[in-house]
Amino acid sequence: MSTFTEESLFNTSVVLINTLLSSVSDTVLYAIGLTSNVTEGCSHLSALPLFDWQALFSYDDFQVILLKVFLFILAFNLVSIYIAWKIYGKNIYETFMKPVTPKIIEDLKKSVSRLNLPKEHSPRV
Repeated sequence: MSTFTEESLFNTSVVLINTLLSSVSDTVLYAIGLTSNVTEGCSHLSALPLFDWQALFSYDDFQVILLKVFLFILAFNLVSIYIAWKIYGKNIYETFMKPVTPKIIEDLKKSVSRLNLPKEHSPRV
């Protein structure tokens, strides 16, 4: 019984790969101008049972509500990040992206020397 399933899975995958490759080749031929109809290659895809486009985009009410909630959360987070960056972006940039000067390096060396750390734990500046 398992050989029948493996054979049918193999045959289905071979048909799928063959159809996809022929569709890609027809699309490429259309793109470079060697054929006049790009839908010749895509018509093979609609015949496959794996590509049921109507079932792929049909949602029930619960899925639509979930999609709306997730899109609202995503939009709210993006707007919040934008507002926070407008308010605090300059402070963040100055704190973490300021150029290192010799004075900052000396201050770091002094603060580390006060800690009396072993040599392997001191920063190599």
